[in-house]
Amino acid sequence: MDRSDDEGFPELTVHLTTWPEAVVVAAVGDLDLATADRLRQQAEAALGAQPPALVVDLGGITFCGSAGMQVPRTVFMHSADSGGFRNRRARRAVRFPRRFE
Repeated sequence: MDRSDDEGFPELTVHLTTWPEAVVVAAVGDLDLATADRLRQQAEAALGAQPPALVVDLGGITFCGSAGMQVPRTVFMHSADSGGFRNRRARRAVRFPRRFE
């Protein structure tokens, strides 16, 4: 059974952790049309504080739809527009399971 919040939308939890060298925005749950804005808004708010680095951790994502896949791109574009972006390789690959309905 799919998890959902009180309004029936798939659940996504976003955690922010601030370190001296970076802010980590970690997402857990389903990342899709109903939840993508939540992650994007949190990541862009973190960028607004101009951290030395921003890490968007998608390791806890259980499902990623096409709208969810746009979030890293949008955050990248926002960071590039605001003065800088550094790309770092992930320590492990993030799997995006496919679900056809």
